[in-house]
Amino acid sequence: MTHNEKAIQIMKDFIAGRIDIKVFKHEFDTNCKIKNTLVDDPLCPKNTRYLSADDKDIVRFIESCNWLRAGGQLCVWGEIRKFLERYNYPVTPAEHYKKVCIFMLKIQPTWLDITDEQFLETHILSKIPEGLTKAKQIAWCKARLKEMFRCDKSPPRWVQGPEWPILEGKPLVFRRQIKDKNDTERMDYVFYNPDTLAEHVVTQWY
Repeated sequence: MTHNEKAIQIMKDFIAGRIDIKVFKHEFDTNCKIKNTLVDDPLCPKNTRYLSADDKDIVRFIESCNWLRAGGQLCVWGEIRKFLERYNYPVTPAEHYKKVCIFMLKIQPTWLDITDEQFLETHILSKIPEGLTKAKQIAWCKARLKEMFRCDKSPPRWVQGPEWPILEGKPLVFRRQIKDKNDTERMDYVFYNPDTLAEHVVTQWY
């Protein structure tokens, strides 16, 4: 089967780490040849998580991934890698990219899900002391995150995914969560700016 050479090269560059997730997303969104190549995949295995009875649309699965989250990025990277492997396109995977994504997932507690990878890089990853083992790096990052994302008492118990607000590069402090007595499907999470004490409310729905 013949694929578009430029589309394949872009995918190979992504898997090899020659272009990052932001560049690949731009190409994925704007270059129809990439999507057409992925959709037209007769070797796509049946009964995978993105297939329905009459569908083999890898593209829809990739589009559904959260490209801002480390876990979503890892899913995208993994699906593109598997596609290239199915057609025996030679490429040396950039394992460091996979390791970084997994590392970012490991350092965050269940009540925190920072989608801004640049924030993590600026305030956490770039400040890891030298000479630490991988386990100690994870422990250091976890401690640093708890210092930055403070709670008056206990962490929020999210009814959906974590949505901790960060304003002007600074995490707000979690005060409390309130369930509306008149609306059993609503939960409000109250945060505040430690400098101004101004409150910020995040609302989630059951």
